[in-house]
Amino acid sequence: MARNRGTFPFSANFEVKTKSPLDARLKVDSLNDLTDVSIWKDSNNSVWLFNGIIVSVANDIDSTKNGVYFLKDEINYTNISSWEKIGSSSNIWNGLDKSVDGSIGLGGNFLIDSSINLNNHSLTFTNNDSSIIIIDGSSARYGGDFSGNFTDRSLVDKGYVDNKFGEALKGYEGTIVGDDITKAFSINHNLNTIKQAITVYDTNGLVIYPDLQRGANTDIITFSSAPILNTIYYVVILGFLENTSKSYTETIYGNDITTSFLINHNLNTLHQIITTFDNSTGSIVYPDLQRGVNTDIITYEIPPETGESYSIVILGF
Repeated sequence: MARNRGTFPFSANFEVKTKSPLDARLKVDSLNDLTDVSIWKDSNNSVWLFNGIIVSVANDIDSTKNGVYFLKDEINYTNISSWEKIGSSSNIWNGLDKSVDGSIGLGGNFLIDSSINLNNHSLTFTNNDSSIIIIDGSSARYGGDFSGNFTDRSLVDKGYVDNKFGEALKGYEGTIVGDDITKAFSINHNLNTIKQAITVYDTNGLVIYPDLQRGANTDIITFSSAPILNTIYYVVILGFLENTSKSYTETIYGNDITTSFLINHNLNTLHQIITTFDNSTGSIVYPDLQRGVNTDIITYEIPPETGESYSIVILGF
């Protein structure tokens, strides 16, 4: 049934002194009215619909059809597929009448009761013109580094952090059992890196210092004498990648003169694990280590000879 025509020849259809919107186009009784030509044509047979108009269906016999609908294709408004019910996996982006910069302003509380199909478009949440969260394709990311603003761990994407931490740090733990015979033990850690911090300790928790020879996937731990039968030692290896945010590696070279070497790691922390390797053998050596927030000092009793080199691996926390 056709609607009464408004009094004035505007694109809106003003109905005054009735319990309805001032612009009568914003409400219809049934879902079928959305696609009924007679509802939308004025006395001059013109239709004043536009992409982005939102119309309420208020009194359909089937109450599940009542709701708020968004017009995404004004040319084909007589096709019900051109109307999208908001709150039902709505795909509203293509037909939306956006502002000049392509943004949508939302004030107050905004609730979406289901899902939104971006249809290969991106969605950016901003605050004061600063991008906070960007959803693009199959990924979601922060618009910048906001880690300094996090006051609650729940604000951090745990899966992302765990994944990155897993990529940066790799761990291995195992045991060595003495047999009265063996002095050298191969440790197959499969960490695929020679940048390691290695600790060996006994059942009392005391750290011991056997000879340690590192390898990308296998280390060799050698004792000065064979461990007694059934004596147990625990081996913990922490390996990390070059791009770990709190790591630093450097090679120092002997010159027969220098005993102290400054290591400018700029990790901004005193909490460090420092390991020094002899590059010719892969064995860990133990010079004097003096930590600093951004600079460490490594001192040898005897100046390393010309041609000798040592890898310095520092992991900061």
